[in-house]
Amino acid sequence: MRKNLLLLGMAFLLLFQLSACSYVAFEQKLRGFPPADTDIESNTGEDLPEQFDIDTETDMEHLKLRQIGDEITINDGITEMSYRVDKVTVYDNFEEAGLTAEDMGYISGGQEKNPFVLLDITVKNKKVLQETADYNIAVFHLLNQKILNDPWVEALPEMAYFSGHAQNRLESEYFHYVLKKGGELQCQVGWILYGAVNTPEDLVLHVGANIEGTEFVDLNQEGIKEE
Repeated sequence: MRKNLLLLGMAFLLLFQLSACSYVAFEQKLRGFPPADTDIESNTGEDLPEQFDIDTETDMEHLKLRQIGDEITINDGITEMSYRVDKVTVYDNFEEAGLTAEDMGYISGGQEKNPFVLLDITVKNKKVLQETADYNIAVFHLLNQKILNDPWVEALPEMAYFSGHAQNRLESEYFHYVLKKGGELQCQVGWILYGAVNTPEDLVLHVGANIEGTEFVDLNQEGIKEE
């Protein structure tokens, strides 16, 4: 009788432990935790829930950091355009570049005296995939190497100037331009520095309207000119 009670007690204890383990696993699953046998250190993060996304240096390997003078081709499903940064010039403010407030497409109050970065750009329309009346030059995002790992969580400077803007167009169309297939446009685009990018050091240009794009240009080179 005593032996049967002992066996019954052991069975109950084993059942209790199994139930506890099952509940813990169930609770972890609800909270988004990985299974207990998941090797977090060796996992790249691809198979883990978002809460367990692991930062690795491999996240940066897919980025393409180009140089001034390199041609970058972007296919956005509408057209295939190539872009090349020919020159970078940094001014104390946009007036030092010979520009006025009326020349600008975007100025935020209180930033008129901030540093101004002007890029000489060459654009080529290589292929038209869908007919459209015009294109938007604001496919560039100015950032710096400090926020290159995750630039989109910061407030980046808005493009402020486009030399090819038409005087008789609506303000909302300031950055629009027309370029036929096979055509080439040489222009200038500029930014007033502020927010996360408030100094001209270690500047990087993201190329492409899609922020998930991987094309970047290192602007902090000998080609940069300070006025």
